[in-house]
Amino acid sequence: MGNGPMMNAALRGIVMQGLMVVIGKFVPAIGQMPNFYAIAGTVLAALTGAMVSRQSPGAGTGQVATGGAVAGGLSSVVGGLLAAVSGQWPGFQILQLLFPLISGGVGGGIGALLGRMMRPGVPVRQSGSRQ
Repeated sequence: MGNGPMMNAALRGIVMQGLMVVIGKFVPAIGQMPNFYAIAGTVLAALTGAMVSRQSPGAGTGQVATGGAVAGGLSSVVGGLLAAVSGQWPGFQILQLLFPLISGGVGGGIGALLGRMMRPGVPVRQSGSRQ
């Protein structure tokens, strides 16, 4: 798997995270819900990870999980930065970006694995195995 599927999914994830921040900003009933950004951002990171697995059918399971984790974590960090810049993250400190990085990375990796498992008709190749 090259970097193409991972970067493509990361860019799509960044767009989704940006839309989440815009919706939260302009629809106060949604943006002020407790944990809205944490839950929605992690779900979007999982969808971003699933995109990586869908775009790289020949890649090994470890490669797909790693690509999903990187794409999900990257998109979540950018979403967190957008929330901070738009004033939706009160009391923001740069160290707090570890939260979206970790949750987005885990969500993206799990999403990539789930996307791999749900793909019909494609044999799963283990990382490091030779064919």
